[in-house]
Amino acid sequence: MINLSDLPFCRAYIIIRAVHTALVIGVPLVLITQDTELRRAVYYFERPIYAICYLLLLTFSLVMYFLACLVNPGYIETPCKTQPMRSKHCEDCKKCVRKYDHHCHWLETCVGERNHRFFWLFLLSISALILWTISITWNAIVYRLEWLYFSA
Repeated sequence: MINLSDLPFCRAYIIIRAVHTALVIGVPLVLITQDTELRRAVYYFERPIYAICYLLLLTFSLVMYFLACLVNPGYIETPCKTQPMRSKHCEDCKKCVRKYDHHCHWLETCVGERNHRFFWLFLLSISALILWTISITWNAIVYRLEWLYFSA
C-alpha cells in the first residue's frame, strides 16, 4: 500500500510549490494589467513574437521547476551503510542519494543524479525570466517618468 506521507506532493511541499507557481504566474499577470510592453504585446498584439517568447519562457521555467521537484533525484533503496561511490545521506530527506549535490529548500527535494539537468535548466530559465521581467518593469517606470516630465 502507498503511504501518502512518503509522496513529495503530500506534505508542506505543496505550499512551497504553490507559492512558487503563484509568483511566477502572478508577477506577469500584474505586468499585463499595467501599461507595460508585455501588455501591449499580449493585448494589442503589437509584438506577437515578444509575447509568445515571454510566455514560452515562463512555461518552460515552470515545467523545469516541476521536473526538478518531482523527478526522483536518485534515491538509493538499499540501506545507507552500503553506499555506492559519490552518494551521500541527506539529513533533510533522511535518504541516500546517488551523486548528491545538495538539498534545495526551494525545490524541497535533493538535487542528485537524475534531476540535476532539470535543476540547471530551471535556474537558467528562471534567471532569464527574472531579468526579462525586470527589464519590462524598468521600461514601464522610465516610460511613466517621461510622461510625467512632458506633461508638466
